[in-house]
Amino acid sequence: MPIIRSAAKRARQTKIRTARNNIVKRQLKDATRAFEAVIAEKKAAKISDSLSNIQSAVDTAAKKRVISRSRASRIKARYAAMAKTAGGKNPVKSPKKVAAKKPAAKKPVKKAKKP
Repeated sequence: MPIIRSAAKRARQTKIRTARNNIVKRQLKDATRAFEAVIAEKKAAKISDSLSNIQSAVDTAAKKRVISRSRASRIKARYAAMAKTAGGKNPVKSPKKVAAKKPAAKKPVKKAKKP
């Protein structure tokens, strides 16, 4: 056990964060195993549902910084490809942010000349 007070606090925080991270990792592993089991069955309806579940779990893990964003992207791409080859009709894609279009500029109104 650390002697310095700040080191003791850091040890307590690490223990709590490790437990929290392990929960997220466990959810990710469970989703992965479920997806791979569904891939083995080759049922299209279940594949798309399971794919959305695993993508959600990966996004959650990346959001909580348990895994990196680039690793999350690789995992999602890999499982989307697996779903596509296994017969999933419409693999679920992450929604992309679309920039809002600016409204068109109004044309100036020409005033009629007085005679």
